[in-house]
Formats: sequence, C-alpha cells, structure tokens
Amino acid sequence: MNEVADIYNALFKFEASSKSGAYPIHKRLHYAGDCKDLADWIIQNNLCPVGASVLDVGCGTGNSLFKLAKFKQASGLGISISGKEIQFANDQLEKLDMSRSITFLKQSFDEPIVHQKFDVILAIESLKHSHDLSKTVKNLLSASHEHTIFIIADDFIIENSGKVDEQKKLWKAPGFMTFAEFEAVLNQNSEFQLQRHDFTDKVKVKNILMLGFLIWLTRALIWLSRKKSKLFLEIYLGGLLLECLYKKGAVSYQVLISKKIKNGKI
Repeated sequence: MNEVADIYNALFKFEASSKSGAYPIHKRLHYAGDCKDLADWIIQNNLCPVGASVLDVGCGTGNSLFKLAKFKQASGLGISISGKEIQFANDQLEKLDMSRSITFLKQSFDEPIVHQKFDVILAIESLKHSHDLSKTVKNLLSASHEHTIFIIADDFIIENSGKVDEQKKLWKAPGFMTFAEFEAVLNQNSEFQLQRHDFTDKVKVKNILMLGFLIWLTRALIWLSRKKSKLFLEIYLGGLLLECLYKKGAVSYQVLISKKIKNGKI
C-alpha cells in the first residue's frame, strides 16, 4: 500500500473515533473571531465565489468542501489517497444530503485528475506529500481555467537541518521545501501571481521543554514498540519534530492565494 495512504489511514483511525462529523485534518491554528479552520477563513475573506466549482486535493474527511457548499453554495470534487477518509466523507455526504453537488474519490494528485475545469483549487497541507511536485502542478493546471483561484496552505522550510530531514522521512513528505523552491516549481509550469499570507504566528506549539521530553519519550517507545503501533508513534514523532522546528523558527506556515497570469504555459 502507498506509504502516505498508510499515514492518513492511521490518523483517521485515531481521530475519527472521537468525531461525529467531518473535521479538518490539518493543524489547528489560533484565529481571531469565529474562524475555527482555514475553510472558515476562506469563507470570511470571500476567496471562494458563490456557486463556484471546487477541487480539494487532499480533502481528508471533506470538511472544507462541506463548509464551502453550505456557506457558498459551492459544488465540486474532493480527492484523497486514504480510502478510510474517502469512505467517511461519502458517509457524511449521504447524511448531509449533498450527493448531487459533491463527489469524493480515492485518488492521488500525482495522477491525472478528472477532465473538468474548476473555479477554485484547494490544497491544504497536501502538496508536501507529492513525489513529483512539477507533475502534480501540471495535473492541477489541467483542471483549471483562465480565472481559477488556487488556494494553497502548507509548511515551508526556512532552515534545513537533520530534524527537517527526519520529519520529511517520517511523514513521507518529499515536497516539504523552502518557499523559493516551491515558487520555482510553480513557475516552471505556468506563471503565477501570488498573494502570500504568513500564518506562522497562528501555529499552536508546545513549550520547548515539553517538546524535548515528548520527543525523547516517543523515540524510546518506538524502539520498544511492535510493528502495529510503530507507525502511529512515528507519525506522532513527525508532528513533534515539526512543532520543534516552528518553535526554533526553522519553518513557516504560508497561505498562498494565486492565479495564473494570462498566457502562462501549461
């Protein structure tokens, strides 16, 4: 099975046990006002036009699409490589009676996406898992039209280190890179006009002493663990390392709102 799918299936198994409905799979951030997640922020800032068609790549349990459908009358497609997430999202789809406007499919964005042009393409903390980001960008471009809005949110490296390399390995995230590297890949395929929002100060992190203790403890448990529990412990360790990198100012969290510049090549 795909290693990224294994990670998200494991996360789903842990988190869904305490959730009754769709929930955001990305990190929790400190927001002002009524925002609880990035979907709320997108809605409050009118970044998704009313009635837009939306492609959510790495859709998780469908939380973002459900909110955009409810508050912006959006329709669209959500894809995830996790079969467990897609099954859960489809179950919620039936409960919310949104089957006529939203579809969820088990699919990697490293593969060609269904032949349709979307008004908004959303990628929240998903592109870092691409094994060939240039190819993935081409797939997204093939699902876009001249006026498509791209909304991309992710972690970006500021300073490389052994912890960065270990985090990438634990989370199977070869696309975890600097913002300059990411922007260069985007512009290889089409010229983009980027509006950048720095959300680094909104990322919730533990204090450095607690992080140090938890990292030490998790490493010890991994060494002692059996195969069945090792995967989840490694995922957890990856999360702790990422928090540690934020605490040390070695990574940033950026939300990119972008459009293709006319006549950019695909």
